[in-house]
Amino acid sequence: MNDDILNKYFDLSSGSYKKNDNGTYDVIGDVYVHKTNSLKIHFGKVQGNFKAAECGLTSLIGSPTEVTGFFYCYGNQLSSLLGGPKKVGKSFLCHDNPLTSLKGAPDSIGENYGITLSWSENLPLLSLLKYDFIECFGNIDVENILRKYEGNRRSAAQTSLRTAIIQCQRELIDAGFAGNANL
Repeated sequence: MNDDILNKYFDLSSGSYKKNDNGTYDVIGDVYVHKTNSLKIHFGKVQGNFKAAECGLTSLIGSPTEVTGFFYCYGNQLSSLLGGPKKVGKSFLCHDNPLTSLKGAPDSIGENYGITLSWSENLPLLSLLKYDFIECFGNIDVENILRKYEGNRRSAAQTSLRTAIIQCQRELIDAGFAGNANL
């Protein structure tokens, strides 16, 4: 890894890294991203937390494919989650971003963990129901509807994801949030 890039944009003081054959970097320890609008290197697996919060990012391209801890990307200028990790061991925190799409959201988030985001009138939210916990800042009514059908509660009620999506969609539309009632 180029030490100049590492020192300028990342803090890995509590860990170690190795370069993979495909050019990505695996890290054991936490990664902290300094002020930048894009990640200057590409990560593979981070065994720890990845904190790219409030640093000016406009894209998640270069993010790790997997993070065993928390993934923080809140307080940036992200319009989508493309390039973000596919697997997060704990929570995925992406609130305070002007999201217009949830494309690129993780395929999986750790059991009993979830996602945070800021509500937007036309942000399609039904795909979030696969997660155990959903926190939607800025609209408590939408958050309360989503939380009825999120993973933990759905499992307790023995409701399938498909059924939960259909029921949640109807409830969002009936409450006047049709822009959120999409996948």
